[in-house]
Amino acid sequence: FIAYFRVNTSVVIGDSITTTFTATAGSAVSYDTTKSEIRSSFDPNDKFSTPSLSPAQVSAGRVINYKIRFQNTGNDTAFNVVISDTLNNLLQSNTLQVTGTSHPCKITVKDKVVYFEFRNILLPDSNVNQIGSNGFVSFRIKPVPSVVLNTDIPNNAAIYFDYNSPIITNTAITRIVEPVSPVPLNLVAFNVIRQSRTT
Repeated sequence: FIAYFRVNTSVVIGDSITTTFTATAGSAVSYDTTKSEIRSSFDPNDKFSTPSLSPAQVSAGRVINYKIRFQNTGNDTAFNVVISDTLNNLLQSNTLQVTGTSHPCKITVKDKVVYFEFRNILLPDSNVNQIGSNGFVSFRIKPVPSVVLNTDIPNNAAIYFDYNSPIITNTAITRIVEPVSPVPLNLVAFNVIRQSRTT
C-alpha cells in the first residue's frame, strides 16, 4: 500500500525525515525504512493562503486567510515598501479584514486593489540585519457565496521596494473542494524521527 503524509510547515530546509515501517502477517515480518532530506527552493518574498474550503464552509461564511512576506535582500536600507494586491473577482472586497502587519502601514482599497504602504519603514538589508530585514502583512476575506465546487481562487501580489521594479510573489491558490473521507487503516508499527542537519 501507499501512505501519504503531510510534512510539518515548521521543518527547516536541510533537516531529514526518517520513516520506519513494519508489517506483520502471522509469523512473517516485513521491515523497511527511508530517509529523506528536506529540500526546497527559497524566495523570501512570497504569499500563502488557506489551501482549501468546502462549499459548506463557503456558505457558512468562512474566510480565506492570506499572508504576504517580504524581505530586503538588497544592499541598502529600504525607505518605503508598498504591496499592491489585486483581489480576485471571486473574493468579496468589502469583507477584507487586516489581521496583522509587521510595521505600521497605511491600507487603502481601490477598485479591488489593496495597497499596503509602509512609509519610512527604514527596513535594513539582510546583510546588515537578517532578522530585521523581514516584514509581513496578513488579512482575511470571504469568497463570493456563488463560487462552485472544484474552483481555484488564485491570488498574488506585487511588492515595491522604494523605486525599484516590483517583485511578484508566487500565486497562492485556494481550492473549493469537498472534504475527503478518511480511509480506515491499521498500522502495526510506524516511527518518524526528525534529525537536525549537521554541518
